Amino acid sequence: MPLQRLDRLAIIIVGEQNTGKTTTLKCYCDYYYQPVSTFKQGWRYRVTPFRPKFETIKIWPYVLPSSRTERGSPLDKIISPKWLPDVLLMAEQVNGSQYSNSIHFLMKYEYHIKEFNLSNVIGPGVWDRWEPGNKTQEEGKLLQRREQIADYIRAFLLSKAS
Repeated sequence: MPLQRLDRLAIIIVGEQNTGKTTTLKCYCDYYYQPVSTFKQGWRYRVTPFRPKFETIKIWPYVLPSSRTERGSPLDKIISPKWLPDVLLMAEQVNGSQYSNSIHFLMKYEYHIKEFNLSNVIGPGVWDRWEPGNKTQEEGKLLQRREQIADYIRAFLLSKAS
């Protein structure tokens, strides 16, 4: 049986409440789109994933910056099977009440799922919490997270071009 080719991508930032899930997604969109003052659920941002070298290559990911668990709303109430975004950027809580529903929905509609897991511990790792009030550490971690997400999206897109 041949391997299934998954053409849709879901990037999920998974973490406890207030660990920086939405902030991480906003940092990505602020750089690869433009600074976003109001970060709303369901907006489609014209992202330039190969910025700054190739500004004319754009994708329109569907963004869900607050987790389905925090919203108390399953993914299938937000995204219709009649219209499935090619790229989805979303946040979800670790072991959240909607986590398994979201994963099931994404698998059912054949999304390639990439999770980035945030630690709930203050530490030196990119995906660890930053020390409260330490802006230098916060900015450094957000920049590294942004680029790890960007590298993954670029690699996924390039794999589909071949």
